[in-house]
Amino acid sequence: MIKIKQFFIFSFLGVAKYFRKVLSESEGAYKLLFVPGYESTRWQIGKWKAWQVFESAKKTSAGLPGFFTKTGWGKNLYVRLGRGFNRYPTYGKRVLY
Repeated sequence: MIKIKQFFIFSFLGVAKYFRKVLSESEGAYKLLFVPGYESTRWQIGKWKAWQVFESAKKTSAGLPGFFTKTGWGKNLYVRLGRGFNRYPTYGKRVLY
């Protein structure tokens, strides 16, 4: 189940990366990414990106697989990320126009 979830989330991140690149061509369109009220969505996408970077590093780094085997730290990383980030409060930002 985790592999299927991982496939869809990482695919979504690839599409989002392309979408962000297209929006960055126009300053006005790029502001759409920072519309107030979508902080929790951006926060979730950030957690997914951290998961993707972690999985990539786990595959490409020489020392990480051995470290995770010894410590057992790499299991259920997605659950650990969610719990780890939830203890930090979210801060509201005032929009100054």
